[in-house]
Amino acid sequence: MAPVSFRFDCGIVRQRMPSSSPRVQFARICRKASKTLSANANATEVGRVERWKWKLPPERMVIRDQLGMERTTVAGPYSEGDNIKLRCDVYGGRPTPAVAWYRDGLPLAAETKYMPLGKHLRSEITLGPLTRQDLHTKLVCRASNHARANPVEQSVQIDMNFAPLNIRLIGSHQPLSAGRRYDLLCQSAGSRPAASITWFLDGVRLDKSKETTSADGNQTTSTLSIVLNRTDAGKYLSCKAYNSYVQSDALEDGWQLDIQYVPDAYVKLGSSLDPNSIREGTDVYFDCIVQAHPAVYKVEWKHNNKTLTRNISQGVIVSKHSLVLQGVSRTTAGNFSCVGFNAEGEGSSPMFELNVMYAPTCAPNQPRVYGVAKQENAEIRCVVDANPPDVEFKWTFNNSAESIDVQASHISRLGTSSIVSYTPMTELDYGTLLCSATNKIGKQRQPCVFHIIAAGAMEAKCTVRVDFSKLPKRPPVMEATTFAMTQLGLKESEIASLRLKPANSFLDLRVKDQALALRTVERNDGKHSLECDGNKFPIPITMVDNSVMIKLHDLSVDTTDRMIAEFFSRYGEVRSIRPGVWAKPYPCAGIPDGNRYVTAVLSKPVPSFVTIGGEETLVTYRGQQQTCRTCSLAVHHGMSCTQGRKLIAQKAGVSGRLSYAAALVTSNASVQQPPVPKEDRTETPRTAPAPDTVTGAPIVLVSAPTVPAIVPSTGTAVSVPAPSAMCAAPTAPTTTQGTMVTAPSAANTATGISVATPSVPVATSGKEAMPMSSSSEIEAELTKATSAFKTPPPLQVSANPKAQRTVTLRVRRQR
Repeated sequence: MAPVSFRFDCGIVRQRMPSSSPRVQFARICRKASKTLSANANATEVGRVERWKWKLPPERMVIRDQLGMERTTVAGPYSEGDNIKLRCDVYGGRPTPAVAWYRDGLPLAAETKYMPLGKHLRSEITLGPLTRQDLHTKLVCRASNHARANPVEQSVQIDMNFAPLNIRLIGSHQPLSAGRRYDLLCQSAGSRPAASITWFLDGVRLDKSKETTSADGNQTTSTLSIVLNRTDAGKYLSCKAYNSYVQSDALEDGWQLDIQYVPDAYVKLGSSLDPNSIREGTDVYFDCIVQAHPAVYKVEWKHNNKTLTRNISQGVIVSKHSLVLQGVSRTTAGNFSCVGFNAEGEGSSPMFELNVMYAPTCAPNQPRVYGVAKQENAEIRCVVDANPPDVEFKWTFNNSAESIDVQASHISRLGTSSIVSYTPMTELDYGTLLCSATNKIGKQRQPCVFHIIAAGAMEAKCTVRVDFSKLPKRPPVMEATTFAMTQLGLKESEIASLRLKPANSFLDLRVKDQALALRTVERNDGKHSLECDGNKFPIPITMVDNSVMIKLHDLSVDTTDRMIAEFFSRYGEVRSIRPGVWAKPYPCAGIPDGNRYVTAVLSKPVPSFVTIGGEETLVTYRGQQQTCRTCSLAVHHGMSCTQGRKLIAQKAGVSGRLSYAAALVTSNASVQQPPVPKEDRTETPRTAPAPDTVTGAPIVLVSAPTVPAIVPSTGTAVSVPAPSAMCAAPTAPTTTQGTMVTAPSAANTATGISVATPSVPVATSGKEAMPMSSSSEIEAELTKATSAFKTPPPLQVSANPKAQRTVTLRVRRQR
């Protein structure tokens, strides 16, 4: 049988075969296929394959750019206008494949050549210049070597960068106001990637701008927040957009700033004037220099922040930019300014201080009438207005008979005020004080006139009292007067006269009528205070009434102010109670002296001696009718007081006519206080402690005592120095029985020494010492009193008309 030839189409093997035996592998596949075919054919037709014909697809494809860089998905990015080359390398394939390029599905002309060294095909295409439309263009390289097999292909997309297409500064060429904050916008579009925007002011880069990009990335917006001022006017503000990935110039937009601002003004004095030598009567003119955009439409002038208007009669001439002041005076002095108005607002110039020099004149609102008592020192204050304030004062006293210059030693000066210390001694010393001052401008034309009148009782219903008594120390006259004149709201014309009472720390101001006085008190009482030693003290403002100042001599601290107020409520209305202190020049100045001062309106007289809280005290006040200590009747000699002698005799148990001294010697019991009026008998009188039993107790007779007397419990008489030596250093006392002691010491107080108050007679051994008129009378009385003694004691009488008179009996204690 003749051999049969078969032709098998084994198809295209897509998988890559080993290079060592591609034909063997392909043959095996074909043999397998032939066996399958021969299995379906007749057995007699099975034979062997005598000839082979086979095909292989391309093994791989690579797209590269002109730099030889492999591109798998994207080619680029390229810039607009670039010319590009792409090549497609095809490896393997039998027979040799055909290579073609496609652009968005459309074939492109390409140059294909065989590369023998690498045994592959290369197909190249050239595109350009590229435009924005070439962005994302798809390029496909396709290879095929069999019509019935699927072709092999590789594709890339073109990527491109674009420079910004446009830029716009929104709101440009509009005027801006100085001092206001603006948010300026600059927009740019067409850049890929998004553009960067920067701001510049006259070539200087501005920071702190914010950028935003649209969702598609095509538009960029930059916001600049800025505050401009008038110095920025005319500067060039711009914004620039650029893409750093594209080599191209940045786009720029901007405009020259038009800054509007409120007027900027200042006052200029006339060039022919010297600001440091302007006197009263000089003509002064000013110019207002204004810079403004837009231009001002009005200019105003102000004096001390008050608008000036044209007033030729008062010498004020106002034009648009000028001010003329004719014949200036001291009231013209002050701060001048001009104000310019435009569409942006108003601008005021700095203050220009006009200093007008003038001779001294008397200052207003100072007291002109002073009520001064004879031998009372008054401090008269004179205040002047002067510019310059360096002044010299001269005081002159005038009365109906003569005119006398006050000595410089009585004059003191502080700034533009002067105080003269003046003390009228006789009726001729009442008159008028003239105060005049001089500075470098000239002498005061009209002096300040102060009337010094006798200090009579001021009319109560029209008098306002400023009470400084609550202060720990009396304020200076200048301070007290200044306080009253400035704080009470009274004008100089409303004050008829003024009187300062230093002893009581009162300042009385008599006004024109009672209604004004009442209004002044109502407006000011309880609303003022003064600071002293770091503490504030209220200053009562009251109406002057018929109140009197009552002095209670030498009360101990055990007697409280409440006890005093309750006692004096029987005699009238109590206004105030304050303690007394030692005054200068005593070393103990400022220390309480034991006296109390009660201000009260009395409805009936107060006796000279009263008992408060079991303690007897001497009472004195102005206009008082003095009374007897024993009987509370009109004052009379102690030996003439019948009621007193009877009282002493009854207490002593002695009948008949007996002298004071005899009653004091023979009685060992304590004597009660003298009787007081029935309405005063509410306090239990104090009694002196009874001494030891003695044959003859020491007797102390004090005439008109004025200082404290200290008596030891042993009966020893003590003589105390006069008030002028009260604050001197005490000497050591002598405690020998029956011996005169010159001064007490602190040690005596701890050993039973009792203290009797000043101005009160001292009781020793329970006996009361009575005032005597002379030493001879005292000696006579003592002789009678001691006649009953077996051995009369020696008698010593000390008579000192300037101090207390003390009589000491030297006796021995009987066991």
